[in-house]
Amino acid sequence: MKKLLCAVFVMAAGFFCMGNGVLAAGSAEVAIKGESFQEGTDTWNVTCEIDGDTKITNGKIRVTYDSSQLKLKSSGAGSALSGAMTNINDPVSGNKEEGEIVLAFAASSDLDAKGSLLELSFEVLSQVKTDDEVTVSVKTEEMMGGGDSVTVTDIPLKIAVGGAVLDPGTDSSGSDTTPDGNTQSTGSDSTDADTSAGIESPDTTAGDAGNSSTTGNVTSDSSQSGDSSAGVNPVKTGDSTNIILPVAALIVALIVLIGGFVWKKKKKDKEDIE
Repeated sequence: MKKLLCAVFVMAAGFFCMGNGVLAAGSAEVAIKGESFQEGTDTWNVTCEIDGDTKITNGKIRVTYDSSQLKLKSSGAGSALSGAMTNINDPVSGNKEEGEIVLAFAASSDLDAKGSLLELSFEVLSQVKTDDEVTVSVKTEEMMGGGDSVTVTDIPLKIAVGGAVLDPGTDSSGSDTTPDGNTQSTGSDSTDADTSAGIESPDTTAGDAGNSSTTGNVTSDSSQSGDSSAGVNPVKTGDSTNIILPVAALIVALIVLIGGFVWKKKKKDKEDIE
């Protein structure tokens, strides 16, 4: 009987591990970085950077900004994605409306979660004046490393024109503007049709799909993101667990083991009687 219980325990532990095999690979911050600028500035350069204690293999990041203040001049993959397959949908290529940029990447080997993911150059429109607030936000919709999800904290860049870089949760006067409930946990955006390969095709609603310069596994993206213009969004992607199959298998195993034990006991009792 002790042997039976031991076997059941070992099998239960094994099935539990199977049911919880998808774990967070680590954590990282994805932040928009840049300096404040003066009224009358023509060009403003910012970067989207990652800083974490893990490795990454594929992901999808959406950057948004106010198109009444900024116009995208150019975009490019950063140094952290050297060796990865990348695809950028943006207003310059005609694959996104002004105000939105989507980066998707996939690598065949692990990449360090440190460095620049995206390099952006904006034209500052003439209506932007001193003390105006300008925000560039980021939303990580997928980040994976070694088949596991990476927990990501997104940090936007918020500046006061002619002033300083602001805390994302405050305005230029120092008042707290952070909305309640600005945290979320998500896998992939329910309005997007991209896959785990992490490479997004040009948005067919926004321009000529032939403008995409990157080849590979592609899927369509046809939505605007709903991220806020300021605040920190902790995101944990792709870590859902299916426990139904392991539990069912455990039940079947228990039935087989108990049946075998009962059969052996009956057989032994019969032999003792004979």
